[in-house]
Amino acid sequence: GQDRRGLAEMAGQMAQTPQYGSVEPSAGPAHTVVEPDATQRFKKSRSASNARRYTAVRVGFGLLSTVAAAMYLGGYSRPHHSDTELYHPSPNSCGKGCDQVLDDSVGNGTQYDEAMAMSHVRLSEATYCVGSTNPTYWNCTTCDAGVTVEYVIEDNGARVLVGYDSEHEYVFVAFRGSYDVQNYIDDLDALFKAPYKDDKSSANVMAGLWDEYKKLYDDVFTAMQETALAHGTTKLALMGHSSGGGCATLLAFDVARGAVDGFEAKDIKYVTTFGSPRVGDPTFAAEYDAYNLNSARVTHFEDIVPHLPMESLGYQHVTTEIYYNEHSSSYTVCDDSADGEDDDCSNSCSPFSCTSIDDHLSYLKVVIGDAGC
Repeated sequence: GQDRRGLAEMAGQMAQTPQYGSVEPSAGPAHTVVEPDATQRFKKSRSASNARRYTAVRVGFGLLSTVAAAMYLGGYSRPHHSDTELYHPSPNSCGKGCDQVLDDSVGNGTQYDEAMAMSHVRLSEATYCVGSTNPTYWNCTTCDAGVTVEYVIEDNGARVLVGYDSEHEYVFVAFRGSYDVQNYIDDLDALFKAPYKDDKSSANVMAGLWDEYKKLYDDVFTAMQETALAHGTTKLALMGHSSGGGCATLLAFDVARGAVDGFEAKDIKYVTTFGSPRVGDPTFAAEYDAYNLNSARVTHFEDIVPHLPMESLGYQHVTTEIYYNEHSSSYTVCDDSADGEDDDCSNSCSPFSCTSIDDHLSYLKVVIGDAGC
């Protein structure tokens, strides 16, 4: 009933309000595309002549090594804002084989479901393989039956799949990560950006990640709305690997804070990221965690990317970390807290042993990237 009322309201808004921009729809019923109104907040043109270029500030391994050495030799305490009351939900202590059931009418914190995570990692891998909404292209190794890709959104190397999962009855948004992990690490733009000042938030996020997300978000919002209307549900599952996981986190934050018309925090049923970098500072982590979303940040043994950008640069992960051992045969639901990340999980190899790219390209025994297609 709530879904239908929300959809009715969304339909009314979309009928009265010009859309943010055009995207490539799938074969099937035609989607009406309305030119964007200049007064709207999320204005964008798909024209190549207006494409925004991504600018990165190089932060090489030399800087990372220097900072790590300074931490090791000079001692290190996790950075936090002393004047900010950090709120983190208590993580679910239930381990493998847990028999807890999500109440899908409210947001109630992280309750990790490994079978659902497997579905999400397979969709995350599919983003590396599928570049068309043509159903004949939905034939990759991890392209599961029951999944319909409604939109493929691409911009300057970034890609997002938006569609519907008929088995789980939700709209999904899956962000692809970087094609070249080593280049991503070398070109990491670790400077801070404060994009939420208009909402009186002092939260900072990684500038490079925000720029990647910003060039996609208006088309993603439109695709989410169209897909929700087409399938009669506002339930959402958001996911991604590597930088795509960071973008999924930013999208979840936008939905939760009411920045995406037609959706709200309770519509988010799952946020699942795999090998995500740190997205923002402790203020961002606190504000994200305060929404108490069912959010699982999956890490794998000595994967290097979850340790970037480094904590010493003022970054902190959002909750809740799900840490897999080397062979992905068992996992730990980690005890993230207001003071930061659980040092008994992925951070246990920090700062010198968390250097594996191989672990970054394998999650839940699924090979990630072109090699898995």
